[in-house]
Amino acid sequence: MRYLLPLAVLLALPMAAHAQTADAPAEDEVVIEGIGLSQNIPCEGRDIGIYGSGNKIDLTGTCGNVVVHGDSHQVSIEKAKALTLSGADHTVSSANIADLSVQTTGHVVTATLDGNGAPAKVQVNGAEQTLNLTLASETSIDIAGTDQVVNWSLADGVAEPKIEIGGIDNAVNRIP
Repeated sequence: MRYLLPLAVLLALPMAAHAQTADAPAEDEVVIEGIGLSQNIPCEGRDIGIYGSGNKIDLTGTCGNVVVHGDSHQVSIEKAKALTLSGADHTVSSANIADLSVQTTGHVVTATLDGNGAPAKVQVNGAEQTLNLTLASETSIDIAGTDQVVNWSLADGVAEPKIEIGGIDNAVNRIP
């Protein structure tokens, strides 16, 4: 019995070490973490992580992967490789994004999707998201969860998107 505690500690050490390194930001990642912050950030190709609550962040230039987590952030993005939203009640606008993942609840996203030579991808899950999308390239849209609204329009010369929809009370609307 007295050997069980030291054995448990030894078994837990590798997991604790992994948890510390897995959550550490990448060397070139910019992390914004706090409450009620207001900041303009030039991306310069870097990944961006926005955490906390009620931050107002303007991202200029070309970003890598942008992650928005927490609640009630207002984010504008000039251009990004990918955008992932989780948490609750974010409002995000983007002039140009290749991949969009919207999870959890209550987000409002206005964005132009452009895969820059590859198909753009949109994934929506959770509940009560509203997406207003302009599709500037071939795009696939995958919708699950409940009470999602995806409004979309096409840029000139772009093919209809591939849409997969499941879940409960979700709506997909083409806007002329």
